[in-house]
Amino acid sequence: MLAKSAMPIEVMMNEAAQQNMENHPVIRTLYDHVDEVTCLAFHPTEQILASGSRDYTLKLFDYSKPSAKRAFKHIQEAEMLRSVSFHPSGDFLLVDAASNPASV
Repeated sequence: MLAKSAMPIEVMMNEAAQQNMENHPVIRTLYDHVDEVTCLAFHPTEQILASGSRDYTLKLFDYSKPSAKRAFKHIQEAEMLRSVSFHPSGDFLLVDAASNPASV
């Protein structure tokens, strides 16, 4: 599975073209961030995608439900998020913000 971040205008302009990709069809477009997505991580055992953004939020999406286009949980941070990573067990999520220490 491939996840790609895009600015809202890119999504609108390329949505039709992306849906016609033969080898990599778009299965879902997720909305909820108000600024550029800077990092993504897939949960190792569940169908959950974590995304961090320049809008200072961490959002969790359940991509197992075709109707889900919005996050089921969000966490407000104090700064832009640079990276997110799930622990191999899936019990922890590491979050790295622009100038704050990483948090679990």
